[in-house]
Amino acid sequence: MAVVGSIAIEQVHRTLSDPAFGNDMLSVLNDMRAEGDLLDVTVVAGEEEFRAHSTVLACGSDYFRGLFSSGMKESREKRVDLKDPSVTAEAFRLLLEFLYTGQLVVCSENVYDVLAVANHLQVNTSRSVSSLSWSTERRRRETSAAGASFLGGSGAADLYSLKTLQESLDTVIAEDFMEVTSSDDFLEPATKDELIRLLQLENLAVPSEQQVYEAVMRWLTHHTSRMEHAAAVLSHVQLALLDVDVLHAHLETDFGATQECRHLIMEAMAYHGLSPETRRSLNWPRSTPRTQMKSLLALSWESRIFTTKGWIRNQDIVPSLDGSDVITAAVAGNVLYMLFSSSSSSRFKSYDPATNAVNTLSSPDDGYHPSIIGDAQMVAVGARLFLVCGCQKKAWCFDTTVGRWTEIPPVGENRGGVALASCQGAVLAIGGIHRQYLMGVTSMDPSQYTDTPMSRVQAYLPGKKSWETVSSTTQPHAGATALVQGDTVYIGGGVTRVNGDTVDNTTVEMCRVFVKDDVAVSAWSVVPQPPCVHRFASKVAVIDRKAYFILGGQMHFTGKFVDHDRTSEEDVEDMCRAFRKDVQSGNVVCAILSLKEKQYHSTYVE
Repeated sequence: MAVVGSIAIEQVHRTLSDPAFGNDMLSVLNDMRAEGDLLDVTVVAGEEEFRAHSTVLACGSDYFRGLFSSGMKESREKRVDLKDPSVTAEAFRLLLEFLYTGQLVVCSENVYDVLAVANHLQVNTSRSVSSLSWSTERRRRETSAAGASFLGGSGAADLYSLKTLQESLDTVIAEDFMEVTSSDDFLEPATKDELIRLLQLENLAVPSEQQVYEAVMRWLTHHTSRMEHAAAVLSHVQLALLDVDVLHAHLETDFGATQECRHLIMEAMAYHGLSPETRRSLNWPRSTPRTQMKSLLALSWESRIFTTKGWIRNQDIVPSLDGSDVITAAVAGNVLYMLFSSSSSSRFKSYDPATNAVNTLSSPDDGYHPSIIGDAQMVAVGARLFLVCGCQKKAWCFDTTVGRWTEIPPVGENRGGVALASCQGAVLAIGGIHRQYLMGVTSMDPSQYTDTPMSRVQAYLPGKKSWETVSSTTQPHAGATALVQGDTVYIGGGVTRVNGDTVDNTTVEMCRVFVKDDVAVSAWSVVPQPPCVHRFASKVAVIDRKAYFILGGQMHFTGKFVDHDRTSEEDVEDMCRAFRKDVQSGNVVCAILSLKEKQYHSTYVE
């Protein structure tokens, strides 16, 4: 209390706080680490040396905290040699990234090494895990091996007292359900109990129960000896949610001939005979939808969700915005971020399924007014969004933790049509259009310039803050779509240049991405496509027999397979027609988002 003259004045104190301050500071420290600023400790793991900030190590690891405060020579010399043979360089690199970002990236080959090192360093994962990413080496071969590791390996987490990490790993494998269960490596070794454990995960993310049913049938028919397990496994499928025609067809198979399976099918068919009011009032067996759906969204001036019945309009995700369209979108932390064509200050919005709320966020630049799809591309790297506009030669980074845009260098000579991919913490800008003006005069008249698809590929590493040219694709690509699986990037669709003409690109290519101090990209190689899909090159790409449908900047696997010797052009045409029905393919942007069951069904059919 202060006294002025004879009057006592009570002091009023207020505390001002910034909820994002901690995340913002950690992000800055991570940038400083990448730039080599103020690093005061060296850690030796295996045969590699890692430079870091001792305060960050002490904050996230009880081992380092005790070491640096002990007065031992390590605290004075600021050099720590981790001599335990269980501490590998690769596992420590992943945990160091976790201490700076809260994101832990593991694969089936290193998960136990990471758990062992986390236990040795006393890393408190339950205190600070914010996100866990699942990455595989040659993921198309290893998703099933990962499934076996997770389904059968819960004891490892108990051994290392890291149950929070195990729960996160279960979540990740549930989110990759379709990839895991469609792999031959999973179908061969997976046991009945392992499959049932996967089906029992509460957060199993699938577009519909049809995909769960198809996955179970693939496993059952992979070996004739599995017939005896049919009823036990099918009892964990929500059969009442399947189409009645599917159930009726199942009765005609060998499975329907067994008493136990026939009972399950008739029970589900009886559910379809009930009125909607009666269904809601009964706790009918095997009729409860999954808690969340991994849904493909098509966004424009409205939003639609892809279901087994086709595209159905959703009323919640895209709010009315004076008729403006979504021109690009990306998902970070299961939050959807959308950039609209409006020139108003409210053109950047987010949708969070956890709260079912649409929020208006700050826009990148008052001078930037994208108007059509293709003007901009956006991709997420962890908690950051990267927005590239080729036509205006601008690019930005948006930090979702603090809600702030930062302008970054533009992507070289690109004039649009670039495909962005987020892989191993780096952004790849693949292909695009190189515009050459006649007589050197800039003009908007199409007769005064020529647009040529490019093979150029550039990589952006956030810590480096610059684009670097890496391995080029074998053919030019413009307006293509990228698919990322672990450390592998696929590119397909769009157009290319053949004999001076711009034509649909029938080539699918792939490369692998390696990130250490810099970004390295392997030579691109062509992924052979079956003849039956050549006519549909801009609509579907086949990778390991799986048909990935190309729409709105996404390659999406809906559970369809293509065989070289059994699938005809007519079959592929039917697949494409069913997938694209009710959407205008050139006017939508697609994104994959996990929705809760109520949000998934908050739809109406026109």
